[in-house]
Amino acid sequence: MPRRVEPEVAVRLIAAASSERDRALLTLLWRTGQRIGDFSEVYGEHGVLGMRLRDLDRASGSVVVRLKGARDEHRVPVSDDFWPVFARYLRMERGLGAPEDPAWVMFRRGRGRPLTYAAFETALRTLSSRVGVHVTAHMFRHALAQAIVDVAGLKVAQEMLGHAHVSTTA
Repeated sequence: MPRRVEPEVAVRLIAAASSERDRALLTLLWRTGQRIGDFSEVYGEHGVLGMRLRDLDRASGSVVVRLKGARDEHRVPVSDDFWPVFARYLRMERGLGAPEDPAWVMFRRGRGRPLTYAAFETALRTLSSRVGVHVTAHMFRHALAQAIVDVAGLKVAQEMLGHAHVSTTA
């Protein structure tokens, strides 16, 4: 079995995050099981980090995530606890922007530019160390996958995770 984040660890990490952006990102990973992805010219715009502001739709309670590889995009429901955290991130740290602007931006070096995979992973490593655990962004995906399989079955997990084949989910 792949390693996954245990629920109590996820809650501790989210609570200990040093910014509303990181708290919102971790909540989104925890609640949707989507890949972290990237927003770069080299690696493309996919996953949670590849989102633009227009991809987050509070009215429908869902987000649009561009999938890795050749497939297009995936609309994913998001739990209600994410939206207030995202609103605080916008209000306190990011500010409003145009719908086509990147949803997640850097604060220090590169302020205002899209948050990259490397920058997020560095922040997550620092946070994990501070909390006393070892966690990667992909472990959130495994946690949600296992929870869905346990409750709703393999086919529902396949759809939620955006896998083309159920064998990938299994």
